[in-house]
Amino acid sequence: MRLGVRVRGFHHAFAYATADGAWHDLAAVEAAFLAPLFTGVQLGVYATSHGRPSANSARFPWFDLTYPPPRNSSGR
Repeated sequence: MRLGVRVRGFHHAFAYATADGAWHDLAAVEAAFLAPLFTGVQLGVYATSHGRPSANSARFPWFDLTYPPPRNSSGR
C-alpha cells in the first residue's frame, strides 16, 4: 500500500494506492487556520488505538518518502 499527500499552499489532500496502482482519495483539509502557528509540513508514520488500551502493535519495516519531479518554469 502507498500513502500520498498533495500539498498546494494550505490545502492538503490525502490518498492511498493499492497493489493495482489506482489512487483513492481519503480526505482533504484546508489548513489556512494554522497560518499564525504553521512551521511546515511534517511527515511520518503514526498508529493509534484511539485512546483505548490495546495489545495490538504496528510495525513498519520501511518507510520511503518520494517527491514528484519539480515543475519547469512554465508550470508544467
